[in-house]
Amino acid sequence: MKAFGETTRLIINMAKSSVATVRCEDLDKDEILGDFTGRRFSFPIQYLGLPLTLGRMRMVHLQYIQDRAKSKLAGWQGKLVNVAGRRELVKYVLSSLLVYLPTVIKVPKQS
Repeated sequence: MKAFGETTRLIINMAKSSVATVRCEDLDKDEILGDFTGRRFSFPIQYLGLPLTLGRMRMVHLQYIQDRAKSKLAGWQGKLVNVAGRRELVKYVLSSLLVYLPTVIKVPKQS
């Protein structure tokens, strides 16, 4: 990364950088990433709000979407919002949560 920065004259911000290794069980990651000061992750992870896994996507990987929708609904229940207002919130906020995911990844069939 240092050579990349010197060559391109781009400065890499290690505080914002992270690495997730893919199928590196046989390698000594500490030796390879010795000078890397950023965060290290292992799969499954979320990137740009999407779940990333090495294997097949399962419904458990998408549970956070249902949890977020339930928490939003619970927050709206206590507010002084009439039925029409709640309907609009559901239409625009919750539908965007459910539409975004299938456009980017293949959602598993529910079993």
